[in-house]
Amino acid sequence: MPDRYDAVLVTRDAALRAAVLARRPAGARVLCVDPHEIDDCATIETDRWWIDLDCPGPLPRPPRGQCSYFCNDLQHAPRSLRADVLVRTGPGEDFPALLWSHLRPTAGDAGPPGLPGWTLDLHELDLAQLLRALIAQLPQRLGYEEILVYLHDAQVGTLRLGKTNVRSDVMLEVPVDGPALLATAVRRQQIVVDGRPLAGEVPLAETPAGDEAILTLTRTAELVGCVHLRRHRRPRTPLSDAQLLLLTRLLGRLLGNAQAHERVRNEARIDALTGLYNQRWMQEALGREILRAQRYGSPLSVVMLDLDALKRTNDLWGHRVGDDLLRHTATRIAAGLRQIDAAARTGGDEFVVLLPRTDLAGALPVADRMQNTLRDDPPQHAGQFLSARASIGVAQWRPGQDTLQLLDAADAAMYRAKQAGGDRVSSEPLPERSAADCRDELRDTAVRLRR
Repeated sequence: MPDRYDAVLVTRDAALRAAVLARRPAGARVLCVDPHEIDDCATIETDRWWIDLDCPGPLPRPPRGQCSYFCNDLQHAPRSLRADVLVRTGPGEDFPALLWSHLRPTAGDAGPPGLPGWTLDLHELDLAQLLRALIAQLPQRLGYEEILVYLHDAQVGTLRLGKTNVRSDVMLEVPVDGPALLATAVRRQQIVVDGRPLAGEVPLAETPAGDEAILTLTRTAELVGCVHLRRHRRPRTPLSDAQLLLLTRLLGRLLGNAQAHERVRNEARIDALTGLYNQRWMQEALGREILRAQRYGSPLSVVMLDLDALKRTNDLWGHRVGDDLLRHTATRIAAGLRQIDAAARTGGDEFVVLLPRTDLAGALPVADRMQNTLRDDPPQHAGQFLSARASIGVAQWRPGQDTLQLLDAADAAMYRAKQAGGDRVSSEPLPERSAADCRDELRDTAVRLRR
């Protein structure tokens, strides 16, 4: 048995073991163990543990190292796990390849076959980190001053700007079927460097200028994005045409893997029914906002909303209509939020709205608008209006409170609203204001009026 492995796979699924072994890169070492054998792995050295949560029994606890957990349904994953270590094993993704794609090559200074060693710095699975690496490395290495990295949005058929070092003269979105030169090159799977075609069909009279390059990036023939390099200067690391083609293929694989990883990470934070965030995301986001409120002394409020008649709707019309009511409620909640606000579905008929930089006096009107919107714009089924009324509780963060204490305060206010008959807003008492606070507010108001 080797002393060191690139990864240890903990699963009872024989088919998954075979798939992971079949997709491992050349020279990579992987050890497959049963969950009950993990206690015997204390002396094993590895870069990564892969834990199958679909195996029955208690959650395996590796002795050390980084862990990734995966299962078919992320909603069933233990709430103690962070969303960034969870991966869904569902259809539509080459899951074994996705597992292997995050492992950084370890062949010293040598890069992938045919490419220089600096390309190892591009092997990032996190999308944001990969984009930063592309911006930092490609212009410097290939001899250009400007770079724009576009991501392909297949649902709307556009190239969306992911990251750039250019501050002006930038297209944020480019329709793939549009007339722009960039769109034409991408649509024709074209790679052009300094006016010379390296791959793909050359658009007549549309060849890029001699000081720019367009690299169309694909993964397994699927368009994932493109890199647009501009203002060519003498390259610091000259590459042959063959190496440029290899680099483009590598970038396509890296960007495609990072986008796939971003999708599964988002699935761990999104409620599949409503499209809002879920309980796990809300706990993480609220913790971050509390730290920000502590650091900057800014107010923070939470609104908790519970539908008053979801059970009755389910009993009368069935759960499909109840799901429609939940989706309608989520849409109405989200429509009234600012860009810095966020909403999550945290239970069956329970929603939480996060209001940064908002005190209790400012949060109460937001809650009132939510209530009025749900009351005045109910959904319909079979020609009848459904009740979308809700009990709403509002609480403001107090110094010393943690995440659970703030949520408990909002939950207690919501419970008071429900106990009072529902379809109303309740809150904790408004904070008492000192004479000094009043003087400061009057002074600030006077200053604004003079301006």
